[in-house]
Amino acid sequence: MLVVKFVPCNKNTISGLINKTVKFSTVLEFNDFNELSYSSNIFSDRKKSEFNWKNLIKQGIAEIVNRRFQDPNFKNQILNFLKMRPYKKTFVDCVEDYLKEHDNINNCPCNDIQRAILECTACTLVGIFCASSVNVFKTDAAQLMFAHYADNLKGLALLYEVPAGKSNKVTYIPYDKIVPKIAPSKDLEKWESGKFSTTITPFLYKSKGWEYENEYRLFSKPGISSLDEHGLSLKAIFHTSIFDQESLKLLKKINEKHYEDKLLIQEIGIDSASNYRRFVIYEN
Repeated sequence: MLVVKFVPCNKNTISGLINKTVKFSTVLEFNDFNELSYSSNIFSDRKKSEFNWKNLIKQGIAEIVNRRFQDPNFKNQILNFLKMRPYKKTFVDCVEDYLKEHDNINNCPCNDIQRAILECTACTLVGIFCASSVNVFKTDAAQLMFAHYADNLKGLALLYEVPAGKSNKVTYIPYDKIVPKIAPSKDLEKWESGKFSTTITPFLYKSKGWEYENEYRLFSKPGISSLDEHGLSLKAIFHTSIFDQESLKLLKKINEKHYEDKLLIQEIGIDSASNYRRFVIYEN
């Protein structure tokens, strides 16, 4: 199975190529407001009794949430999370006032604040690696994604291979307007310990408007991890004619030193004969 990821050519990308790593980002780091509309409301279907904080303490959920407060960035993550969601400003202000005075939520008087912080906690525990089916090159989807994600066509398309034995860990995104009812609170314990299934529904559904991306996702703890850990191997790097030539020389040096010159590094361009204005690989 082959998947492609469109990226800018920056220091993080170069570091990943040299060290053979990928980054698993949380949805809070994504550049799509709609993403949070689909991935949050994680616990919106749960019964109100489950949000009795005494019950959550018994389940160990409160302890997981409170551990997140040890991260100095967590409070800002909560506020950014709320600002990207359809919460009223008065509610966001209320949460901000609470966070200024508390480093846990054991005595939080408001059920809605508990719920919001719980949802944000879930979002900070799940790391996501996003890529697309190589079928995006059959239409103009690749051109759109190259422009959107790869620095307006000045970046790279990285082609990864997922071996047959690992392909069951890569999950295709269902594009739907209806998000299923999902995620009991106890899932937080699994996610904190790094146990992820391929059916983490809060982080799988996206708007049909993004269907052209043909997206697959792989789940892990947030942060940088090796390709080998996830059974991924980099096979090719594609660039356009406007890619920086000095950066191209650097890629070739990385290929020689770290990949024994086995990577395909190739320019791609627009197929003028195609009705879809799709990309084609230029022959040397």
